[in-house]
Amino acid sequence: MLIYEYVTGGGLAGLDLPESWAVEGRAMRRALAEDFAVVPGVRVVMALDARLPDEPGPWTVVRIGPGQSITDLSAVADHTALIAPETGGVLADLARSIPNSLGCDPDSIELSADKLRLADHLIARGIPTPIGLKVRPSDGLPRDFPYPAVLKPIDGAGSLDTFFVSSHRDSLTDLDDRTVALLQPYIPGEPKSATFIAGPGQLAMLVGVSRQTISREGRRFSYHGGSILDESLPDDHPARLAVAAVSGLRGLIGVDFIDDPTTGPIVIEINPRPTTSCVGLVIALGPGCLAAAWLGVVSDSYRSTCLRTPIQVDFSADGTVSLRPPHLSRTDSNT
Repeated sequence: MLIYEYVTGGGLAGLDLPESWAVEGRAMRRALAEDFAVVPGVRVVMALDARLPDEPGPWTVVRIGPGQSITDLSAVADHTALIAPETGGVLADLARSIPNSLGCDPDSIELSADKLRLADHLIARGIPTPIGLKVRPSDGLPRDFPYPAVLKPIDGAGSLDTFFVSSHRDSLTDLDDRTVALLQPYIPGEPKSATFIAGPGQLAMLVGVSRQTISREGRRFSYHGGSILDESLPDDHPARLAVAAVSGLRGLIGVDFIDDPTTGPIVIEINPRPTTSCVGLVIALGPGCLAAAWLGVVSDSYRSTCLRTPIQVDFSADGTVSLRPPHLSRTDSNT
């Protein structure tokens, strides 16, 4: 089993590592590597950027430097757990070059990655999601849009470069020089994420639901982790309908949604890859449960019967995990 997290695994070797992506990437990489390592019969190989310090653990580390490709390493692995941002087509391109990936097919990644295209796709199928408008920040914002709003990259990952906009008069001088961005109405309510596992031709299984911890400093949104909840979703929940509406989604998938107190759940986006919630899920479910369930969608040799748990877990973006309630409390750290 190869664990390949693009940002800290060598995909940006020789380039600057975006801080938030690197922190979350390392947390996901280590959490999944530890979980796969306890599954009987699985040997874990973990790709690591050659500049980063050693990370000893129950795995073999292969360092990736400038000019080295992950393709050859993945070719000798039975399976590859792929974690990468959708931005700029990175995840879709990797999915095309790594045929043994446990993740989504390239077409479903491209649809999910394009937030404007995905919104149109979901709205056409009656799934509640915010309308979207492509804008050029350098040209100013439209007067007749329903403000307040959120401005973000059309194919961004995480909360990187995501801003709160109160009206069309807001100054955009603190934004980067992107040519286009996505403008969507701001949805009040509680931000949550649902994690699913899907296999070829199989109905997606709900793994868990998490509450997201998102702050706003000035106009910029930041993601800090969340809490795994003892919560299920009805069959007609928009997050379930969103996953079913996009063919080709496979492996570990995240759906971000807002629990709006007046209108009900509203889907914000589909993440066609593992999300930071997996840091808390591997603890909440127990050692190897998530990994075995993920492998089980591609092989009858692996089964997991522990995809529901009453244990609530708090996790941060850097991989720090705390169990609740208090009499079970302890702190595990991947740092």
